[in-house]
Order: sequence, then C-alpha cells, then structure tokens
Amino acid sequence: MWFSLGIVLAGMCIFNACQGAGGVSASGTQSDTLMLSDTLSALDFGLRLQHASGRETGNFCLSPLSIRQALGLVAAGAGGESLKLLKLVADSSALDGQDSDASKNGNSSNEDDAYTQELNKAKLQLRVANAAWVDTKFPISKSYANAVQERFRATVESLPLATDAQLSSDRINGWVKDKTEGLITELVTPGVLVPGTELVLTNAVYFKSAWAKPFEKDRTLEEDFHSVSGDVKIPMMHGKVDGGVIRRDGLQALVIPYAHPEYGMMIVMPDSVGTPLTEISAKGIEALYRDMDWLDVNVSLPRFKFTSKLSLRDAMQRLGLSSLFDGRADFSAMSDKPTDLCIGDVLHSVLMDVQEEGTEAAAATAVTMVRMALRPEVEFKVDRPFLYIVFKGTPAQAIFVGGYDPR
Repeated sequence: MWFSLGIVLAGMCIFNACQGAGGVSASGTQSDTLMLSDTLSALDFGLRLQHASGRETGNFCLSPLSIRQALGLVAAGAGGESLKLLKLVADSSALDGQDSDASKNGNSSNEDDAYTQELNKAKLQLRVANAAWVDTKFPISKSYANAVQERFRATVESLPLATDAQLSSDRINGWVKDKTEGLITELVTPGVLVPGTELVLTNAVYFKSAWAKPFEKDRTLEEDFHSVSGDVKIPMMHGKVDGGVIRRDGLQALVIPYAHPEYGMMIVMPDSVGTPLTEISAKGIEALYRDMDWLDVNVSLPRFKFTSKLSLRDAMQRLGLSSLFDGRADFSAMSDKPTDLCIGDVLHSVLMDVQEEGTEAAAATAVTMVRMALRPEVEFKVDRPFLYIVFKGTPAQAIFVGGYDPR
C-alpha cells in the first residue's frame, strides 16, 4: 500500500527507537515549571526548554542528550536540593550506578565495543564526549574528579580560567571542534570566563547517518513551504520510505528510518499552519509513535541546514531551576575546601544538516561554575517613589507596609 504524505516541516526529532514510549494524549501544553515529583524524559526536557526559551516560531534546535550529559557532570558534584533538582533533568543515571546516556547511545572508550562496530557497519556515527576544565588554583575534590571520569568517561584538565581567558577558551573550543568533527568551532568566548570561574563542564555530541533509503538528488525541487507569515520557496526532497505514519487529533506524524534500525527521525506537523508547536506535548509525541502504522510512504521533506548558539540560563530559571544559579546552590562535593559555587551560565551550540543522503548534526554544551562571592554586582538605585514591606519569612507575612515619596 502506498501512502502519500507531503511533509511541511514543523518539528523534528532524532531518536533512538529503543527508548520507551508512553503517554495517552496527542497534544496539549503542560506547565513549564518543574515539580520535585517530576522526572523528565530527554524529549520532555527538550520541548520544555524550547518553550521556556520563547522560541514559539521560527527555526529552533537543541540536543537534550548534550545538555543532560553536561548537567550530569554538574549533578555529580551536587548535594541536597540542588541534586534533587538536577536529577529531574540531568543524565543522572550514572550517579545511581546505571549506564549513562553516553554509554546507552553508543559512546565507548573501547573502539572494539560490539555496539560501536554494529553502528559503524550501518554507516552510523554517534559519539558523545565529556570534559571537566578546572582552574589551576581550584581545590577539586578527588572523589568528584573520579566520579566524572568513571561515570561519565570525562577527561579532567587544568586551565588558567581565572588568569588567561583567551588561552582557556581556545583550548576548550579546540576540544569541541575536535569532538564535533569541525562542525562547531566556538562554544566559549573569553568573555564567558568571568572572574571567579572555577570550572567549565562540557559535553559534545556528533551524529552522522545515511537514511535507510536515501532521497534522489535529481528529484529535489524548489517548492512552497507554508508558514504563518506566508509561503517561501525552499529545496524540497522527494523519495519513498518504509516509515511509520499516523494522522490523529489535528496532527500528522512520520518516522523516517536511518541506516541502523534503532535510529530514526520523527516529524510531527499540525494540520493547521497556525497551530503553535508548543501545543505538542512529549506524551502526545510518544503516543503517536507507539500507535503508528508502518507503510510505504511517498515523502516530501525540506533540505536544510541550521545552526544555533544560545544561553539556556534564563530558560532553565523559568523551568524552576533558579536555585542552581544563586546562593541556594549546593555544589560542595566539587571541592575539598568550603567553596560557594553556583552555575554561572549554560551555553549550547547546535548544527543540524539534513540532506538527500542523510543527516549530520553536532551539539556542544558548556556549564560554567562560578564563585558566588565574585559574581558581577548589580546596581539598584532607589530614586523614585517606592513601596516598602517589612516582613517575616515572606512578604505575605507583612509586619509593616508603606510607601515613600518625599514631595
């Protein structure tokens, strides 16, 4: 049976088909703010970050795998409420003695690993690398260094983060360039390494695979892509695939397999051009995948290349992770001496290249750990009429409420 489906690209996800699917609804937004009872899948975390970043229209791409790995390095040195929060979003499986996302996704220190050989045979590459860059004067805990080396297969290297930001950023960026096959050349600028930066925890992901059935180049044509702002001409690829397909609850979804049967790209597209992509939930996507029919599909898919570089600091705070960025943070396990550390920033770079032959993509994440005492000062000048509250505990428990205007 031939099923014809013209795909107007809305959202895309490279996934490992071995990961479980659950959920019952096909769409519906969820609260961005995390509750301590939540434990997010990589997909759910990625969608919430996208929403919290304010990217409701236009191109957007991030790698939950990369971000969760980097936050896993942070979690290895966290305690108390900070560790509880990080376990909701980070790849913390390694902290519990299980395989981390890195090992489950084909990363291995042993090039002869059977799974790596299997991926190579299928002409699929998925490499995940971690590193901890430590200021030369920071008293890193031996147990923390051992934890990131053993559980996340991270390299640990000393750099003059506090005294030579240019040299340090060049070294980190060189590592990123090497681990992403040259696709990402700059993740950290010297200006990011502010005074008081004690560690930079990094992850890099590289993915490359052919489609199970490549698109034919001579069938790629300039065609209309429909968006809220109007139609635009883009290169549209055409081909036949043995893929998963479903139409339900105002959504169309397709899975295009890669050369290795466990990997694929899932596309989810609202029937209406005006439907915000933020209305598509992780549970809805998982339910669509679970209920797909596998058919011969005539596919029309845009050929595109997209790069992105952004700070995830504000988005993570909107998700309810603010305490990791201020004096409430507990990262005492990173050092042998009392040190007040918090997250300074979370930087993320992505490149996604979708062509007739297949897909090549890379991502890199850097988490800067800074001393709270040396964070940049904020100036607050009270020179206009103002309200003031004297309170116990929270302003809701006001003892005095007043206003000041000397006129």
